Amino acid sequence: MSKIKRIVALVDGEHYPPVIKSALRKIEEENSDDRIVGLIFVGGIEKIAYSYPEELAGYPAKVASNLSGSLMELLDTFGADVVIDLSDEPVLGYSERMQIASSCLRQGVLYRGADFCFEPIRFEDVSKKPSLSIIGTGKRVGKTAVSAYTARAYKGMGDRICVVAMGRGGPHEPQMVDGDLVNINEEYLLRLSRSGLHASSDYLEDALVSRVKTVGCWRCGGGMAGAPFVSNVVDGVRLADEQDVDFLIFEGSGSCIPPVSSSATVCVVSALQNPQYVLGYFGTYRLLISDAVVVTMCEDEIISRQDLSDLCHGIKRVSSSLKITHTIFRPAPLEPISGKSVVYVTTAVPGANRVLTEYLEVNYGCKVIFISNNLSNRARLREDLSHSIMDCDLILTELKAAAVDVVTEEAVANGKEVVYCDNIPVSISGDVDMDDLIQYLHDLALSRA
Repeated sequence: MSKIKRIVALVDGEHYPPVIKSALRKIEEENSDDRIVGLIFVGGIEKIAYSYPEELAGYPAKVASNLSGSLMELLDTFGADVVIDLSDEPVLGYSERMQIASSCLRQGVLYRGADFCFEPIRFEDVSKKPSLSIIGTGKRVGKTAVSAYTARAYKGMGDRICVVAMGRGGPHEPQMVDGDLVNINEEYLLRLSRSGLHASSDYLEDALVSRVKTVGCWRCGGGMAGAPFVSNVVDGVRLADEQDVDFLIFEGSGSCIPPVSSSATVCVVSALQNPQYVLGYFGTYRLLISDAVVVTMCEDEIISRQDLSDLCHGIKRVSSSLKITHTIFRPAPLEPISGKSVVYVTTAVPGANRVLTEYLEVNYGCKVIFISNNLSNRARLREDLSHSIMDCDLILTELKAAAVDVVTEEAVANGKEVVYCDNIPVSISGDVDMDDLIQYLHDLALSRA
């Protein structure tokens, strides 16, 4: 027998109450197996005398003082399963409805109106081990770097870690690699690439730089709130759960969220993104389901202090309880590069090239002769390498995008050494620093698990 759904209707003062009553009757007729349990007044005064009635058509009516916290509290009060929106502009416009959709999905409530329907993401409860989801508000915001750093930190605390990473180029069947046991070098990666596999998949980068167990998964398509259209992540988590490990890390892909329950969640946000992608649309939802935020790309050369402050104040307005750290990334070669002339291949934006050049030369004793920011653009990357590869001793590259099938192949073909590098998130400001933040998330995950 199917569960009777509890329906809450959103109503406004721009509709005459008799019109709303007629609409409610229509809902009852079309949803005879379910029941309306209450109304939430969301604003508008044109067609009401003084204030909205506390009861309409036999249903209790409550006023939502705002479209986030207040609305979510009322949905809990009513025990809502479904929200039906009977409001309209000018009370609820596009942006307001996205706020409502985010709040509904955060509460696991379906939200629908005349021509739209947003369903909550179904998070499968696969593992009982402590776990952390690392999600993001887009591609190239630094999720893998944050994931790898976190995995190393927890490993250093004595935990046995397994990272489950999903990607658009992940393996068809969940694939496990033990970074402590497998020598992930250029020969290993070229063998994978030449066999037709994506040898720069995130799970390989995690295994290479963190030396922990990782499971690679694939996904295709992504919904507005972050659900993958199809993926094998659930099977990947089952595989990880079978391992002799203490703690699991679930790494998202682009703006896609791992479709599995976790003990805690951190959202990675780029300071260079359009603020609306973070604070509006379903960026709001991603913030609402998170416990902390890592803001990346906070370089003085590419983001003003005022813009960064505005972004973080906006994040706090969505959820004041979120702990935030502001970070920059710094490259960390995995092998010595001292005394070498280096071509550095990265996904970093060109505005950071000067500071990255200085950092590598001062800290690693090399000479950076060229930086290519086109690691994710194969045509431009090949052009960059054709102009610079013969003048260098080695190529330093992040392990992502075209790092193997283009960069490593070109290095081998031209007799050049290739060195892979990590990206270290370094805190520069915020509520807490990076190390304190991931300790907080670790403790939170253990307490919830």
